[in-house]
Amino acid sequence: GVPCARGKRAQTRVAVTAEGRTRVQVHRVSPSYASGSLVPLHFGLGAAPAAESVEIVWPGGERQRLGPLPGGQVYRLRRGGAPEDMIPKVRSARP
Repeated sequence: GVPCARGKRAQTRVAVTAEGRTRVQVHRVSPSYASGSLVPLHFGLGAAPAAESVEIVWPGGERQRLGPLPGGQVYRLRRGGAPEDMIPKVRSARP
């Protein structure tokens, strides 16, 4: 993690562009004694099959750009890493 001044909130800004429209959300982690809360962000893409681009501004100002990313998925994003699909595809046992 990135150090944060005592009593301050670490925040990450995420901008997702699909069908030429950009949606922005800010992910905040409020510090607490021995914990913090992590709530996933949700971006609706409408009829778009994928997000054209995802831009993340991490605490400290570092920027990361990703995309395109298929819609209908849950991703874990880590600083400097590739997005990790959190819901594995279920393969049919039928031929």
